[in-house]
Amino acid sequence: GTLLAVGTEHNNIHIIDVATTTCLKTLPITTRPWYFIEFNHASSHVAVAGEDNNIYLYNLNTSTLEAILPAHTDGIWGLQFSPCDHFLISCASD
Repeated sequence: GTLLAVGTEHNNIHIIDVATTTCLKTLPITTRPWYFIEFNHASSHVAVAGEDNNIYLYNLNTSTLEAILPAHTDGIWGLQFSPCDHFLISCASD
């Protein structure tokens, strides 16, 4: 199904099933503000990035934080998984 990620002011991201409007998962986010949320193509992971220069990679199957990737020296403004989901491209103000 189609998933939607919704960020809240309470440092959570809710993963919503668009067809049923059901909240499937709630992920606690340690960074704030975040600027970008990106699903991989398989919808098994979500990457979150923001002003703290790191990328947070969450496993949606286990609802766990798998990695914190130090990526840039300035706030991250964009993320994109490669079509094969093996690479994550990021861009920032640096």
